[in-house]
Order: sequence, then structure tokens, then C-alpha cells
Amino acid sequence: MKGPLLNWRSMRSKPVAILGDGVSGRGVRRLLETLKWEGRVFDEKGELFDECAAKSSSVIVISPGFRKDHPWVRLALDYKKILLTELDFAFCFLSSPIVSITGTNGKTTLTSLLAHIWDKMHKPFVSAGNIGLSLSEAVASGIDPRATVFLETSSFQAERLSHLKPRSVLWTNFSDDHLDHHSSMEDYFLAKANLLNQCSGCSWVGESVAKGFKELRLKMPESCKVISRFEGKGLPLPENHFLSTYPQRENLALAHAFCQSESIGERIFFSLIKDYRGYDHRLKKIAELEGVSFWNDSKATNFAATLSACDSMEGDIFWIGGGRSKGGNLTSFVESIVKKIRKAFLFGEVGHRMKGLFDERSFPNEICQSVEEAVGKAYGSEVAPSTILFSPGFASFDTHCNYAERGKNFMEVVFDLKNKLHGTTQECFT
Repeated sequence: MKGPLLNWRSMRSKPVAILGDGVSGRGVRRLLETLKWEGRVFDEKGELFDECAAKSSSVIVISPGFRKDHPWVRLALDYKKILLTELDFAFCFLSSPIVSITGTNGKTTLTSLLAHIWDKMHKPFVSAGNIGLSLSEAVASGIDPRATVFLETSSFQAERLSHLKPRSVLWTNFSDDHLDHHSSMEDYFLAKANLLNQCSGCSWVGESVAKGFKELRLKMPESCKVISRFEGKGLPLPENHFLSTYPQRENLALAHAFCQSESIGERIFFSLIKDYRGYDHRLKKIAELEGVSFWNDSKATNFAATLSACDSMEGDIFWIGGGRSKGGNLTSFVESIVKKIRKAFLFGEVGHRMKGLFDERSFPNEICQSVEEAVGKAYGSEVAPSTILFSPGFASFDTHCNYAERGKNFMEVVFDLKNKLHGTTQECFT
């Protein structure tokens, strides 16, 4: 045990207050059960956290997403209670080394890519964090002390970290995102930069991260190494490999640099990743009809991801995008994307706002009420596209539970269209 919970056994006379009943909160509760320590969950949709709860708690654990100025957080601070993030709490009971992976885009792919390499080499590892399994849940399930923990870390998780000490940090890139949560771009950048401050060893960052340090006039830690995106030609990968696309070559370069530090040579590295297939709903070609390619990139929930996806395509692109805004400069995004696509098909809460911006530029666009309507209109256009790219650029919560459900919706629509036109059996997908 370590940190503020070094004497945790003597603290068990009072319960732990868990703020938030999501994936992180449930993970904390599971870890507490293994420790035989009472935990009470407080959630805005359930039991509310109040002065009585604050007084009676020994420790208060915050789930990601709670703002710094949230009344419950202020209440915990007012009563001078031990206040920990879910990651900090779990770290107090962990002895395995952590490699923290963050970035506006690419962090899930990079996390799963490193896990793929470790698996192929029969090295012990655990993937946890924002990728789906909370660190607390992983610790509760038991982690081999020799295992490397690949921890996908969002800005929400990183901003309050004070005890977790990653052995290494990989920060893929930085651009507009989550400005509905963070007060400014600088606040968002500093949230992620906190990981570098907590890091006990070496870090690797993409070029846009180094640019962010320079533009914000912040000093980058000396332990950071800036890694450039791989060029597209000459990579020893099979043709049309997922990692050879424009956005993935940044992840590939960072993974390569990290693996070199782990004494994994270049030849072995590329041999291990040849069968890596990538994460679901991240820029994958799912069908081709009459010379038109359909690409699913539902995981693109911000502007940079969508623009990178466009840069990976060739020919005339019909773009399907929209959803719920997360902040950011919408005008700048439209100005950028009109240079990359032939026509826009817009849906979701932000659709009409975007239509106004496209109309101001006399750029071809259509409003659609659903993903199905957007696919139908794009494919049925008088001018046939080369590519129909589903890369929404916004959050999914206005129309779907998450980006995965949104991506499956797109795939179902495309496969149904293919069946109607050719009478083929619908493909299976997960």
C-alpha cells in the first residue's frame, strides 16, 4: 500500500464515499468489496451526497467527469476529507508498472496496439482505464506484479491526478475537444500535461503536443521525446493495412519509439503488428458498391479525427457528419472540411447550425433526419462519389447511446443497402 491510504486498515471504521455510479464508480465499489471496506455510492440519479455523508466518510473518491467546481467536490474539500480520483485510489493498491496513454485522438488504438504486441510476445499485461475496464476493477480482479498496465487516460481522468505515477507516458496529439467540460484549450492541455508531471520515467509525445507547449509558452519536461508521424511510403506492412492510414501512422511511430525503449527491435516490431486489425468503428472500409467505398469512422467524435479521416481518403468524398457539440470552433472546422470533401450530409443536434455555415460558403449539403437517410441520399446522388465517409466529428449522445451503437447503425444501413441492390447475405459484425 502507498500514498494517503498507507494505513487503510485503520480507516475502515468509516465508509468510502464514491461520487458517481458509472464504470469507475462501480470499479471502486468492487475493489472495496475485496478489501472488506464499506463503500457508499452517490449519484445525481440516485442517493445525493450531502454534509452528513461527507462527515461520515473516511475517504471520498471522485469519478471522471465531475468538474472541479462541482458542489459535491467543494463539500468534500470543505470537510478536509481525503479526496482521490478513481485512478489514484486504485494506484494505492497496485504494484505493477503503468504506461499511461493519452491524446485527443488515437489513445484507444495505441493502447490496444501495445497490448497486441505484448500478447504476441507472451508478456504479462493488462489494458485498463478509458478503454473500458476501470483500473479499480482490474486491481480488484488481481494483477500480476510483473504485468505492464497499459492505461488509456482521458483528460477527465488526468486533470486531478496527484498520486498515480506512470513509469512512462505516451501522448499522441492535441487539438480541440471536450470544451464543454474544460473552460479553455489551455485548461484542456494542462489536464493532459498533468500526466507528464506525474511520470517517473520517460515520455513520448506527438508533434502537435510539442507545438501546444510552445504556443502556450509552457516548458516541456526534459524527459519528453518528440516523435514525428511515419511517412506513408516504405512501411513494411501489408497493403492497405489499418496502421498505414494517415491518422494511424502517428500511433505507429509512438508505439515503435516506445517498443525500441523496451528492447524490441524494428524487424520484430513490424512482424508482430502485421495481423493487428485495429479498434472497431475507427476508420475501416466496410463495403464497396458499384465503385463506391463505404468507410465507418464512428469513433471520430471531434474535428481533428474527422479531418484526419478525410486526409486518408482519395477521390470525391461524400461526408456524413453531425451529432452533439462538445464545444470548439465550428466555423473553423467547416472552413477546413470544405477543402477536403465534395458534399456534406448532416444529421443530429448540430446539423442545422452546420448547414448555415455550409450555406454561407455556397457548399453543397443536405440535412438528414437519420443515418439511414444520410446514407441513402449520399449513395443516390446524381454525381456518384468515390467514397462515403461516416466520420461524424461530434458526440453520439443525441441519437445513440455511444459511438459503437452509432457505428453499428451505419454498418446495418450499408449492409441493408447492399442486400437490396444485390440480394447478398448480410455480413456479420460485432
